[in-house]
Amino acid sequence: MVTTGLIAPTAVIVASTAPASAATATSIVSGSQGRGWIKVNDYSSQAGAPVAGTDQVSFSINVKGADGKQVYDGSLVVQQLAAGSRSWQTIATSSSAYLYKSVDIKISAQYRVFYSGTAEYAPTGASVGTVKAQRKLTINGMSGKRAGFKGKVAPKAKIKIIVQKKVGKKFKKYKTVRSNRKGRFTVVLPAPSRGKFVWKITFKGSKGYTSSVIKGSTYRR
Repeated sequence: MVTTGLIAPTAVIVASTAPASAATATSIVSGSQGRGWIKVNDYSSQAGAPVAGTDQVSFSINVKGADGKQVYDGSLVVQQLAAGSRSWQTIATSSSAYLYKSVDIKISAQYRVFYSGTAEYAPTGASVGTVKAQRKLTINGMSGKRAGFKGKVAPKAKIKIIVQKKVGKKFKKYKTVRSNRKGRFTVVLPAPSRGKFVWKITFKGSKGYTSSVIKGSTYRR
């Protein structure tokens, strides 16, 4: 018996869902009024760039959505690229989308921050250029038979010290000395029989540190 069967066509139903809405864009903003998300805290009396081992960088970081709302979920990572290094190092983290913290400045460095994002808010990041640092100077004047000063630099290093004497309205090079490997130095200077000599001393920058400049005078009592 030959039987002809009729095969009904099978309907194929493909389930589809509406595309998920895109995550809301975000940006890194300061958590404190009147300042950026990164700021140098200057605690040293030493003029010039921030002083390594004394001054700090402080982070005041919030995340803001394009909808104008502050974001609280997600996490933050702050990293530092030290001068002379090729690797970014994590120096601060937060399990929330806000962070308030200060860290010591140890060397000239760049800084950046990353926000992880969530299902609702997109990830983002921000960065700043190099925050320069100078070595810390500890200086004591010398009196008695010899005038001048002595002291040390930290972090310790053998660096060039340029001594300039004020002649008229300008400073002219007088001599160059160096600190030793322990960062210690002694600079002997003359003192006039009357009046005073004015000096400008430049500690040259090296290996991740910018130059430091001080001024002083020698005289006879």
